[in-house]
Formats: sequence, C-alpha cells, structure tokens
Amino acid sequence: MKKKYLWVLLLLTACNETKKNPLEDLQQLNNILTTANWQVNDGADTSYIYFSQQTDYTYKTYQFKLVKGDSSIITGGSIFSSGDSVIWNWYNKNLSLENITGNKANWKENISGENYVLEKINDSLLQLNIPGKQLIFKRTLPLSTFLVRAKYDYVHGTNYAFFDTVFKVKTKPSVK
Repeated sequence: MKKKYLWVLLLLTACNETKKNPLEDLQQLNNILTTANWQVNDGADTSYIYFSQQTDYTYKTYQFKLVKGDSSIITGGSIFSSGDSVIWNWYNKNLSLENITGNKANWKENISGENYVLEKINDSLLQLNIPGKQLIFKRTLPLSTFLVRAKYDYVHGTNYAFFDTVFKVKTKPSVK
C-alpha cells in the first residue's frame, strides 16, 4: 500500500510544471537591453529604437525615423509581463519571450508562431533575426545628444550625429 502512495506522489511531482517567473526574465533581459538609443539597419532602410527601462524592469520602446533632421515616431511599444509571460510589442506584433540564456533571447510571435532571436553581440551591437531578414542594432549617442546633432546635421549638411565624440565647451580664460 505504501508503494502505491509513493508512486502516486512521485507521479504528481513529476507532472508538476514549474511556472515561469516573468520578473526574473525581465531582470535577465537587462543583460541584453540597456536604456539606450539604437540605430536599426536591415540593409535597405534605417530607423531607430529607444529602449527605456522602467523601475519595475519593464521597458518603454520608441521606434522612430529621422525626417528632415527631426525624429518622427513611427510607433511606441513596450516590453512587459502579462500573467507568466513577457511580451514585447514590436511594430504592432506581440512577441512572447520563450526563453533567455546569457546574451540571447528567443521570442515567438503570438499569431503566426514565427521565431525571433535577439542576441547581444557586444555592448554596441545587437542582432535580431526575424523571419526573412536580419536586423543589426548599433548603439548611438544618448538620445538627446543624438537628436540635437541630427537636426544640426540636417541644417548644416554635416554628419556629427553619427560620431561618438563628445564635444566639450571651451571656456574663455579669465582676465585678472
């Protein structure tokens, strides 16, 4: 009789699924995504995405293009927890985080079931493999500096927005 109870207990514990903790997944996602502005290049088109991490480890995202030196928001999105899942609104698609290991996050599109893989190559490069193409995310200057330089570039025909040089303000020597 005791053996029957042991087998039932063993069977119940073996069938018990461990639930995913979305907070842990969001914290791990911080190893890949940091609050930064990224230039997104798919070979033919260039856009930008700004990831802004919130205090609860979720993210607000702002996808935009430069139009005449000014940013033009295409769409806003977010990365958030819903139930026991982490969801990323990527260009009006809902991607669910399947798993995250080290510098790689595997996502699945909720409607089509297509796989998306976001991988951190180094601190300045991310790669997003989506069905049919590969997107390269290149880290840019802080958002405010980038946007000011982009407008200056448009007006003056320069290319400072894409230099990572931080210019210092020169002060005049004081006369004593």
